[in-house]
Amino acid sequence: MAAAREQFAANGVSGTSIRAIARHAEVDPALVHYYFASKEALLDAATTVPVEYMRASQTAISAPLAERGQRIVENVMQAWSSPDTSPVLRAIFLCANVDEVTRAKLRDSLSTGFIHATAERLPQADRLTRAGLVSSQIIGLCWLRYLWMLEPLASMADHDVVALIGPTVQRYLNGRL
Repeated sequence: MAAAREQFAANGVSGTSIRAIARHAEVDPALVHYYFASKEALLDAATTVPVEYMRASQTAISAPLAERGQRIVENVMQAWSSPDTSPVLRAIFLCANVDEVTRAKLRDSLSTGFIHATAERLPQADRLTRAGLVSSQIIGLCWLRYLWMLEPLASMADHDVVALIGPTVQRYLNGRL
């Protein structure tokens, strides 16, 4: 699975083959075919959001409203720093860029798992707009810091990122728009 994620993230869906994944994993391609009927099935498995990440996200968006912005940013940073979730998130983001099925899966996950779940926990009538703005801030953070590695955000200390972005997320949650 790690080899598949790396290959899909590095070469895209069309540039990745079962043979290349098997070669990268140092196994016979027949072994990959044994567990996954097709490249599409392997891509689906490689880009499924880990349950632990979804649980942690739900915990962050359920934090007391006054500290929720900070908790959301901290959760995202912990996930992207974790050796268990970071490769999955990287593969999802990069594959969603070029694969419609992965993009739809990411869109559904964001829509139901994050935006609507965040909105449900807000009292304002404009809660969907607020949750969408939170999501846009988080997606931007992920792209700039973890995928494009744009400076100075890429090398900024975690606590500084939380201190700078957390209040913006918090304003989206319950501040004046």
